[in-house]
Amino acid sequence: MLILSLFHSFIDGNRCLIGCCYVLYFIRFILLFFFLLPSKIQNKKGKVNVSHENNIRHLLPGQQLNYQKASKSMEVTDIDTYQYISWKDGILAFRDDPLETIFDRLEQVYQVRFILKDPSISQFTYRATFKGETLDEILDYMGMSIPITFRTTETKQEGNDSVSVRTIEVYKN
Repeated sequence: MLILSLFHSFIDGNRCLIGCCYVLYFIRFILLFFFLLPSKIQNKKGKVNVSHENNIRHLLPGQQLNYQKASKSMEVTDIDTYQYISWKDGILAFRDDPLETIFDRLEQVYQVRFILKDPSISQFTYRATFKGETLDEILDYMGMSIPITFRTTETKQEGNDSVSVRTIEVYKN
């Protein structure tokens, strides 16, 4: 059973802010999903307590909870929350992240699929901030600064009115 306590309340004075019930339901959904996969929760403001199977962790602003499903372990680390919340301002911020993590983020944002042709590629790290760039521009910048190249398979119309996902193969130079 998961118990979540939020201390940066959705209460202003003695009244609930508009939408607080929706926010709480949304957070409950996110956290229930959170414990199904190896996951992370970032806290930008306030205080969050997470309890899972008698294991309690307290998140303060600027901290992240890392959960590993296999071991059911939770670890709290200090982080810069900007890279995790900048998407809401149309910014993709990477701070010395492994390429595997960056490709996961790009897959979510641009609805593409990356295939790493050499496992060692995932160990490269990258630091950049993008605002308004297309995926192709981001890949060009990455190719200029990291010894990797990309080969793209364009989307094509399927017979059943669906479109296949654009696939990008990543090769080490």
